[in-house]
Parts: sequence; structure tokens; C-alpha cells
Amino acid sequence: MLLDSFSKPSIPYSTHLKQEPWNKVSIAAAGVVPPLVELLNIQSGNLRELATSAILTLSSALPNKPIIVASGAAPLLVQILSSASLQGRVDVVTALHNLSMCDEGPALVLDARLV
Repeated sequence: MLLDSFSKPSIPYSTHLKQEPWNKVSIAAAGVVPPLVELLNIQSGNLRELATSAILTLSSALPNKPIIVASGAAPLLVQILSSASLQGRVDVVTALHNLSMCDEGPALVLDARLV
């Protein structure tokens, strides 16, 4: 099942993703952002936090920021703040910080009602 693959992250995969920043751009360009944003709506806290972590990782690459902002991830990330674990909240805040550093960033923060 597709959701099972999200609940058991692959350590070599995540390590490779962090070591090779260009992979982040390739992964986002392949269309992974919309499905990740859909996972932010799922009631399972584990899946939402895994999706948040993936968005955080992808948001560190400059070309990905407009894609993630345009996907509508910010308001969903803000909603997760109230129910996430400590690590989940750190991931949300860090992802929002990363996203605020793109041209669409100020509008993102205001639209997400963080101010």
C-alpha cells in the first residue's frame, strides 16, 4: 500500500537526499509536492509529520520554494502546529522559515496568519 511506504522511511534514501542537494530539485520537479501536501490533510499524525519533514527537506532548495508556496502548504503547516510532536513543530517552523525566504514568502506568512 502506498501509505505504508510513507510510514517506514528509508535511511539510505533520506541520507542520500540530504547529501545531494540537487536531488531535492529533481524530486520536486517530478511532482512530489502536491501528494505531500495532500498527506498534510490526513488525520494520522505520523503521516502528517513525515510529510512535513519531507516538505522541510525540499524547502531548503531555492528552486523548490515557489513550488511549495504555490501548492498551498503553508496554511496546512500552520494547522499542524497545534497537534504535532515537538519535532513536528520544529519541522513546521523551520519549513515556514525556509519558505519565507522566497519572493512569495511575505505573502505566504500573511496568508497563513502567522503574524
